[in-house]
Amino acid sequence: MDNIKNFDIQYKVVTSMDDIGKNDHVLFIANEVKNGNGDALGKGQTPGRVSAVEAATIKNGTFNEVVKHEFGHNMGMIHSPNDKGLMRAEGTGQTSVAPYQRGAIVSRAIGSQKQVKTYSGGYSTSSVSEAKKFKQNNVVR
Repeated sequence: MDNIKNFDIQYKVVTSMDDIGKNDHVLFIANEVKNGNGDALGKGQTPGRVSAVEAATIKNGTFNEVVKHEFGHNMGMIHSPNDKGLMRAEGTGQTSVAPYQRGAIVSRAIGSQKQVKTYSGGYSTSSVSEAKKFKQNNVVR
């Protein structure tokens, strides 16, 4: 049984789509993020490799929470209205993740285990093409 408790993220800032690697995760920082359900501070593919966060979150102090929330979507987690932690749609100031949500990461984003510590997850498209589609549909610069 795998038990995910913590992980680190290494990042670099790029200013051109040409600088995105084939298998990179992409976070847009935008003036406005489009959302079919009304105003949103961020949006992320569920699961996926691309998300966006509004630049205003830096000034209002919610950037870290919103980035973690959207990355949670990228990792396969969905909104949990009864949750008081990270995946509540309205934001709570909390970033806790329940054990069943960590299980969602394994089952939705990483994939099923074929043999011990060998997973079937993966992507068939490049991060650049995914980022371009996501930006066109969700990001207002």
